[in-house]
Amino acid sequence: MPPKPRKPPAQRVRKSGHPPSSSPVERLTVRVPGAAQMLDVSENCVWDLIRTHEVRVSRHGNVTLVWVDSLREYLQRHADRKPDIRGPRRKERAAAIASDIADPSKRKAAQPADQGE
Repeated sequence: MPPKPRKPPAQRVRKSGHPPSSSPVERLTVRVPGAAQMLDVSENCVWDLIRTHEVRVSRHGNVTLVWVDSLREYLQRHADRKPDIRGPRRKERAAAIASDIADPSKRKAAQPADQGE
């Protein structure tokens, strides 16, 4: 028996009985890989955020859904954090950042980090 010919995408009907929507719908939740892509971080980082209750999730069986609103709230909470100052010359960078915060009018023009070294 030959296979049934497939309908073109415009004529297909979802299992729910509704045809595919042409208008984009704002998603309320995303899976962990989608959340990692939205934040531009690794999936392990998203799992750490879930573990530390930084973002809200809903679990349905084996599926973990991350609330998109909680991702936005997380970004807003961490938007004004101090920049990462680890690594060599961290004391110099920390002092420069502190002086910029104290008196932004004395801010120097941006210079390449490893100039002449």
